[in-house]
Amino acid sequence: MGIFEKLLEGGHEQLIFCQHRPTKLRAIIAIHNTTLGPALGGCRIRDYPTEDDAVADTLRLAESMTYQAALANYDAGGGMTVIWGEPEIKEDEAVLRAFGRFLNGMGGRIVTFSDLGTDDDDMRSVGIETPHVIASSPHEVPSDVAAAWGVYHGITACLNTAFNSSSVRDRTIVIQGVGGVGSALASIFVQMGAKLYISDLKYDPLKAIQDLHPDVELVQTDEVYDIPCDIFSPCAVGGVIDPETVERLRCRIVAGAAFNILTDPSLALRLEERGILFAPEFVINAGDVLVMNRPGDIADLEEVKRATRQIYSNISKVFARARQMGVPPLFAAREMAREKIARIGKTKSIMC
Repeated sequence: MGIFEKLLEGGHEQLIFCQHRPTKLRAIIAIHNTTLGPALGGCRIRDYPTEDDAVADTLRLAESMTYQAALANYDAGGGMTVIWGEPEIKEDEAVLRAFGRFLNGMGGRIVTFSDLGTDDDDMRSVGIETPHVIASSPHEVPSDVAAAWGVYHGITACLNTAFNSSSVRDRTIVIQGVGGVGSALASIFVQMGAKLYISDLKYDPLKAIQDLHPDVELVQTDEVYDIPCDIFSPCAVGGVIDPETVERLRCRIVAGAAFNILTDPSLALRLEERGILFAPEFVINAGDVLVMNRPGDIADLEEVKRATRQIYSNISKVFARARQMGVPPLFAAREMAREKIARIGKTKSIMC
């Protein structure tokens, strides 16, 4: 499939390839939809096996960001920026600043922020060259913590749907990936009395959590799908549920912070057939977006908890719409987002 065919299939507006030979920068910028406003999308650094993999992931992430903003009532479109390479590439400030200059050339059509493989320090380097970057949370609570509380509230809605009780106490939960959001989510679950298993490719974040919470159990990365549990929570990279792993799952709920958890949307049907409730990640992982959309310069943790509680309502509405339509929640959530974009899009005919 050619590039224009891919853009047409996904409904994307724009795909930009950026290369700077002196710094060896290779970057991809995708804009999915700007009906509701300039595109909002994270900046991640990842070493993809092939160019096709890099393009496909960037396009899918941009589309998910469109749906996330729409369902979080945030006046923004969806996009994504990817720096293709080993995570260590960011140690060269020139790479990040070169990327910032390319981003600045977009004229504000997309605003980026830290994502997988990047942090606020990296975004400050990008921000030297462009104002179109969120270099730090506008509130005193880190964005990872806000995202984690949003995922937590979304999971309580899942529990209420699956078990008629929203409490995580004594529930068995497996977290796959304990980076910023995953580690914050793990602490929340421990505080709330859940039985927790954690897994990560890196040992240091696992040890940090276990040092604080000795009862948390470690799981080998290739065994996470086989643990009997109530909730399987992917919080690292996407694409972890494929035609093979979907059959290994021994959970009742899949809900996590990772984007594009399913390698193909059709797997939502297989999850439904297996009696597994799937929470669309672009709905449940909107805690930081909800906090960014909150007026004021500072929000304490209690305000963050209140703001992100909206996700309980949002995901509950998605489940209700899915039941009404007779489709998996992923399909219902996409339809809800597209309906809102279409409604607001009609107002663009008014000159102002």
